[in-house]
Amino acid sequence: MGKYYAKAFFYFHTINAYEDNGHIVADLMAYEDPTILEKWDLSAMRSNVYDDQNQATPTRFVMPLHVQHVSNSEPTNCLIMTTTNDHFSFQSVVEKNVNLVHLEYTAAEAVLNGDKHIFLTPEKIGRQGFELPTINYRHFNGYKYRFCYGSGVFERGFFENTVS
Repeated sequence: MGKYYAKAFFYFHTINAYEDNGHIVADLMAYEDPTILEKWDLSAMRSNVYDDQNQATPTRFVMPLHVQHVSNSEPTNCLIMTTTNDHFSFQSVVEKNVNLVHLEYTAAEAVLNGDKHIFLTPEKIGRQGFELPTINYRHFNGYKYRFCYGSGVFERGFFENTVS
């Protein structure tokens, strides 16, 4: 399996993660950087100064599972991807700069851009302005889901002053 890389980000909470058709789908509340920690510093909270910069955004990363590194007698190495349907298993050489995500419902990408390095480009799956995400874990933890709920108590934005 190759290594996965993405643009740097920060997160506290995951929404859910599940496997779908040879991919791991991981949804989380991503911040652009860790400056959120400064906002929650005790002295900053006591000053009662509100900073609405760097809010969490529901974000989806998709990682193809069946990508393997193959070493042969030639000096070049390559990656192969195994895809399986109900009856057959197929292997194909992974080309550079081609999206390896084959799920129709997501715009997230995974691209081989170097030797054994798969770069992930996430999909924003919701608006900024809430945190502490939850789903119906009894029925959907580790499975594909439709709805996520959260709290927007400390943030201004699209969900300001709303109760769901």
